[in-house]
Amino acid sequence: MTINAGMQIVLINQDFSRTVYNVTAVDSQLVTTRGLSLYIRPGITRLVEGNVLRDVSTGNTFINPNAYDGVDNDFDGLIDENSFVHYRQVKRTNTVPPKTLIDVLRPVRYINYATGAGTNPQSMIDEKRTDRFDNDQDWVLGTDDVGRDGIDGTGDGGEGDGVPTSGIDARKSLNEGRSPSPASASRRISRCSASADRPCRAARRLSASTTSSSMLRTIN
Repeated sequence: MTINAGMQIVLINQDFSRTVYNVTAVDSQLVTTRGLSLYIRPGITRLVEGNVLRDVSTGNTFINPNAYDGVDNDFDGLIDENSFVHYRQVKRTNTVPPKTLIDVLRPVRYINYATGAGTNPQSMIDEKRTDRFDNDQDWVLGTDDVGRDGIDGTGDGGEGDGVPTSGIDARKSLNEGRSPSPASASRRISRCSASADRPCRAARRLSASTTSSSMLRTIN
């Protein structure tokens, strides 16, 4: 992307807040985002991040290394964008001719810090379980109004109140007030495994036991 006078770029501050900067017609202007400072020359300076590059000697494609440096190299407020991970997942063999194993176009949602798109707390970006809002509109009153513990008929908080309820309360014991069966306790743990307020020990154990080759296969 070529930076021109009149364009808006996004600067990330040390506390990760964002500031929109209007590029002027001044020939050389210093801008600083978290981890990077550079002089912009309108009409000349080009910025890229996480784009696909090709090795001229082998013909293999790879991602620009700046997708892994923890810096917003293209000044759009998004850190470490990666075309393979966030836009189009592609994996081909090194045979001649190459065989395509994966080719999926799946662009992810993102916040546009210049226009404000995606910053609404009710958007699907960074969906939370604690905002008491069904962001993706898949909650059904007749079957899902089962309360905080995710089990129908227990009379726990949120059951039968007609609105979505966040996951299991971290302040309460699984066994508080009753003696659930192992199956129901397991279900309760499962229901809250993605919650930000609960430690995902089982997920961490699974992650630790996964080999690097398996992770590569999953990512690619």
